Amino acid sequence: MTLPFAGHPVGRPPDKQKTDLDRIHSAYRFLLSDLMPFGRNALITLEHGGENESTGHYETVTYWYGFNQPGLVLTDEFDVGNAADEKLHAYRSPDATAPEKLSSRFEWGVDPLPVRAAGAVQRKSSRNQ
Repeated sequence: MTLPFAGHPVGRPPDKQKTDLDRIHSAYRFLLSDLMPFGRNALITLEHGGENESTGHYETVTYWYGFNQPGLVLTDEFDVGNAADEKLHAYRSPDATAPEKLSSRFEWGVDPLPVRAAGAVQRKSSRNQ
């Protein structure tokens, strides 16, 4: 882990630890490809262990570089699988298969919100529960 955007520069293996400071580990990861748009606030949390069961002490630092205005402006959209968009953008993929519809579920179980045929989500009112 000695890459420019991810690394683990501090911390000694258990057999080489001589002081308490040797047990401190430091790691970094710059997520340039995972930019996260947000308004006034952003809440970022970390999971400690596979099911958030770890009791280790963790600290994080987050850097934000930006302007108080949008830095990127949408100038075009392209929907692969939409014949009109493909033609408009001169898209060609001779080895592509026909488009397929994908559907998935949230990892925490069945979504309690029914989906209408048009794809819009309709919330249950408190009177119907």
